[in-house]
Amino acid sequence: MFLHLIPLRETILNIPNVLSLSRLIVSPFVGYFILSEQYEIALCAFVYAGVTDLLDGIIARHYNLKTMIGTAIDPLADKILMTILTITLAMKDLLPIPVATIILGRDFCLILTSFYYRYISLPSPKTLSRYFDISIPSAEVRPTLISKVNTALQLVLMGTTLASPVFGWINVPFLKTLQYTVAGTTIWSGISYVFSKDAIRILKQPRIRFYSSGHESESYEAFTERYVKFFDGVDDQFELKRGLNNCFAYDLVPAPSVVEASLRAARRVNDFSTAVRIFEGVKQKVENSSQYNQYLEELKPIKDELGILTKEELGF
Repeated sequence: MFLHLIPLRETILNIPNVLSLSRLIVSPFVGYFILSEQYEIALCAFVYAGVTDLLDGIIARHYNLKTMIGTAIDPLADKILMTILTITLAMKDLLPIPVATIILGRDFCLILTSFYYRYISLPSPKTLSRYFDISIPSAEVRPTLISKVNTALQLVLMGTTLASPVFGWINVPFLKTLQYTVAGTTIWSGISYVFSKDAIRILKQPRIRFYSSGHESESYEAFTERYVKFFDGVDDQFELKRGLNNCFAYDLVPAPSVVEASLRAARRVNDFSTAVRIFEGVKQKVENSSQYNQYLEELKPIKDELGILTKEELGF
């Protein structure tokens, strides 16, 4: 199986992610309705959030729409909703301040941790725009078992607390017991992320290895830099073809910047047939049409520069 050195990106707007994003949008309205004591409307919005939370997971699993972005957006939507509920319910004296403090403190610590892991796991170059580009996944969050239990209990607590002024459940013993239970599981789940080895997984960047003996493994960035530099210095057809043979000998898809440099070299030496061969080589390496179309999109500037308009002009 080929290693793909296309920059790791994902489709953001699939149905599960849209459902998660809708929860993000609804969350501030839930808080507004609580503060204005429109508890019935707030409860309906909370139910909507719960239903979409259930649906996005089912759809993602059933239709194979899981993404690294989804593993971040889904818990983020849950956390924002829970944070708004915690703050507003505490402000209306429906949730004890100590319980609210424990919930918010744990979430604040997890957010700081996520910022740290995002930075250390982001592939170079580490720019501000790439840091906040959610289509470039660099780490995967895997909730621990106690964290899942805690999330479920928090949802029950928030739902019950929100429903209490509607159905007259304020100060009932069950609600008090649930509050203490959630405080305990919240502390436990926070500690579990510290000691779990699988809670956060950094996505490793692909590495390649030369076929010839005596060479050390080489990173994606080093391989790309080496071949871009080589093709930028090519000034004859023999050297170009030799470089292409070496480049395509590896079990990988060369980065778009490498292909772009080789195409410019083909133009310099007036060898259009080799330019076509470059695209043919890329197509043979790429395993599916969606990746190939993405690859062509990355090469659009050089295609426009060379006057290549259709796939037929590439030899297909």
